[in-house]
Amino acid sequence: MEDVWFYIPIVVILIALSGFFSSSETALTSVNQIRLRQRATEGDKKSMTVLKLLEKPQDVISSILIGNNIVNIASSAVATVFFTQLFGASGPVVATVVMTILVLIFGEVLPKTAAQQQPEMISRKVAKPISRITTIFKPVVFLLTALSGLVTKWLFSHVDEAPTITEEEFKALVEVGEEEGVLQREERAYIDNVLDFSSATASDMMKPRTSVVALDVEATEEEIFELLKDNRYSRIPVYEDSIDHIIGILYMKDVVRLLAQGEAICLREILRDPYFIGESAVADRIFRELKARNLSIAVVVDEYAGTSGIITMEDILEELVGNIDDEYDLENSAVIFLESGVYLVDPELRIDEINDYFHMSLESEKSDSIGGFVIELLDRIPKQGDVVRYGDILFTVNEMQGLKMTKLKMDLRPESQSAL
Repeated sequence: MEDVWFYIPIVVILIALSGFFSSSETALTSVNQIRLRQRATEGDKKSMTVLKLLEKPQDVISSILIGNNIVNIASSAVATVFFTQLFGASGPVVATVVMTILVLIFGEVLPKTAAQQQPEMISRKVAKPISRITTIFKPVVFLLTALSGLVTKWLFSHVDEAPTITEEEFKALVEVGEEEGVLQREERAYIDNVLDFSSATASDMMKPRTSVVALDVEATEEEIFELLKDNRYSRIPVYEDSIDHIIGILYMKDVVRLLAQGEAICLREILRDPYFIGESAVADRIFRELKARNLSIAVVVDEYAGTSGIITMEDILEELVGNIDDEYDLENSAVIFLESGVYLVDPELRIDEINDYFHMSLESEKSDSIGGFVIELLDRIPKQGDVVRYGDILFTVNEMQGLKMTKLKMDLRPESQSAL
C-alpha cells in the first residue's frame, strides 16, 4: 500500500504540465504582437522567439494540443490506477470525478485566466520550451496538418476563404482602442478618414458649380484684376460662352509674370490645359492622377459633359486630415461662433463636416451639404428668415442671394432656450 502514494507526485506533475500547456496556448494566441515587435526592435531575444513561433501559429497550437492531451490522458490513467488500488472497483469512477475537477481547475481555468491577464509576460517565459516541444512534435504535427487539410478541403471546398480581418472588424478595433485610451480621438478620426478615403467620390468633395469662381475668356484686364483681387485664388477656371465649356485654367503666377514684364494679358495664350474627371471618380484615383500630372485642380463634369464643379488637391487632403486653413480661410471662416450654442455656418459645408465639427450624426440620402439638408427639411426653396427644427437643432436661413442660401444659423441650445 505504501507504493500507492508514489502516484500522487506523478499526477501533480502531469496536472502542472497541463496547466503549462493551457497557459501557453492562451498567452500565445492573445499576446499583443505590436508590443512584441517593439520589444524585438529594442533587442529583446525572448520577444524575438515569440514572434518566430507565431510565424507558424498552426504548428505551435497543434504541438501544444498534442502535449496537453498526452499529459491529460497520462494523468487520468495514473489516477485511475491509484484510486483502483485504494477503492477497488469504484476506483475508475472516483478517478474520473476527482481528475475532472483537478484538471478543470488547475489544468484549464486558473492557468488560462492568468495567461489572459498577462499574455506578454507568460508568452515570453514559455517561448523557449514551446519552441523545443514544437521541434520534437514536428513529424506528428506534419501528419496531423496534412490529414486535417484533406478533411477541411473535402468538407469546405465550396466555402470561400474569408479575410483575416474585415474593414468593419478593423473599425471596431479602432473604436475599442479609443475607448481604452490607446488612441486619441484625433487619431481615430484620421484612421476613419483613411478607411473612407477610397469610397469618397469627386461629387462628395468638389466645390459645386454655383460656388465656382470662373472667368470669361473674353474678360478685360480690369475684370481679371478685379476678380483676382476679390477672390485671391491662385488658379481660376476660364470658360468660353458658358461655364459648361471650360477651356483652361488661369494661373495667378502667369499673370504676375506678364505684369512684371510689362506685357499685355491675353488669356488664350497663357491658359493651362484643364484636367477633367467624372463625378463618380474616387478620391484615391483623383489624388494619384493629379500627383502624376503635377496638377492641383481638376474640373468635375456630369454625365452630359456639363460642369458640376471643381476639385483641388486641398479638397482631397482635407478628406484625410480634416479642414486645412490658409491665411484666407482664417479671414472667411466657414463656422462662426455667435454665442453659447449658436453658430453661423456656410450652407455649402458638407453634412459630414458638420457632423465632425459638432459631433453629430446628421444623415441625408438626397443632400451632401448642410444647406441642402435644410432645403430638404423645408421641402421648398428657402426664403430669408425661414426657420426649421430638426431634433434639438434650430436652423435659421440668415441670408439669401437670389435663390442661393449664403448664411445659415444653427442653434444647438436646448429647446427651452431656443424657441421658434
